[in-house]
Amino acid sequence: MRAGLPGVPDIDFADGSVGFGSYNGYPQIFHENIYNYVDLVSLSHGKHSLKGGAEIRRNIENSNFDVGRPSYYFFDQLFFAIDQPSDEGAGVDPGFVSGQPAQLATSVRHFRNWEYGFFFQDDWKVSRRLTLNLGLRYDLYTRHTELNNLATTFLKGPGQHLIDDIATGAGQIQSANAPCPGDQRGILAGECGPGGFAPAKTLGQGDHHDFGPRVGFAWDVLGDGKTSLRGGFGVSYEGTLYNPLSNTRWNPPYFSVDDAPNTLGGGSSNIVYGPVAGGTPTYVGPSPPGQYAEAGATGNISGWDPSNPHLAINTAIVFPEGIRDPYVENWFLGVQREIRPRLSVEVNYVGTAGHKLLRAESVNRVPGGALPAGVCLNDTFGRRLCSQINDNNPNGVLNPNYGRLRVWENIANSSYNGLQVSLKQQLSHGL
Repeated sequence: MRAGLPGVPDIDFADGSVGFGSYNGYPQIFHENIYNYVDLVSLSHGKHSLKGGAEIRRNIENSNFDVGRPSYYFFDQLFFAIDQPSDEGAGVDPGFVSGQPAQLATSVRHFRNWEYGFFFQDDWKVSRRLTLNLGLRYDLYTRHTELNNLATTFLKGPGQHLIDDIATGAGQIQSANAPCPGDQRGILAGECGPGGFAPAKTLGQGDHHDFGPRVGFAWDVLGDGKTSLRGGFGVSYEGTLYNPLSNTRWNPPYFSVDDAPNTLGGGSSNIVYGPVAGGTPTYVGPSPPGQYAEAGATGNISGWDPSNPHLAINTAIVFPEGIRDPYVENWFLGVQREIRPRLSVEVNYVGTAGHKLLRAESVNRVPGGALPAGVCLNDTFGRRLCSQINDNNPNGVLNPNYGRLRVWENIANSSYNGLQVSLKQQLSHGL
């Protein structure tokens, strides 16, 4: 095991047998400090009850979502018994910035941002029977920065569409850069083309359109205080989306979640599993209990060969243009009626609709691209799908410089509609 990452490496078997060891996504430590300042002002004037306020919030997240302990994959227990893994996955410092050989690494990050909110509300008693609630809120969620300037982005190549372009046949992912066999830096922008991973000051541009109106009313329908009709509508925004933004820690140039299949796994990478003759030990610890000191409690039970390629198989990308703040619309309409003294019935309709919700899309893909080499077929939509697998593209992906490119996008929506009915009886003697 690697010094500083104690625990048995994650061992998995392709035949479905139960594996063992420590999941390489641990430890996960998210330490958040939120500093908040709020000030409100209220004023009553005639039929108006006015309220305004402001809020300032400072978010500080110091976290470690560690994938630096490798995972090893075996065909079955027999291959495990003879120390023959077929694949290794691990979080690696690729050395692009430090200039040092690639090595297993943690992914400690320190994200920071500011949030501002302002609102104004007027509860207007139009008449004895009608009250209106009118309000407006504005929120500004500044985009996250990283304390040590470790934020990242991905620069797209030319084209009109992200994945494919009808006119040119190549989308912005495919045209980001050309294949760079043997070039470890080929996944970075400017190395083998205009696009690729690049450092960034913030996680995308901000959204400055977060206006949230609020409208409501309460009406005494018959004027006898026994029947009321109420309704309202409001818009609210979500800006503190730490999980998708925090996962950008796995992006190059500062980090790379890599995959190393050897010849057994259909690749040409080198898997470091077990002691390596002449190699610098990545584990140094006490001898096993009951064994003499020379038993060899040093070695490379888990390590990383710096010559393996960096494909960034697990990423979380926010493009320079950024993402929008998701928002939800809420509405309500209800009637309340006193049937007899201390007995009332209430019927409400409530609804919500979420817009611009975030979803991660895998964009480094081609329909049919992973078919066996040389195979083509027609799908149910009348498309001719052909394998993209060749010597320079062993996985049949859109851009062979990369593994899985996950891009956060505002492309999801949600809706809810509900009917609520209640009967309330006020009893006596405090019950």
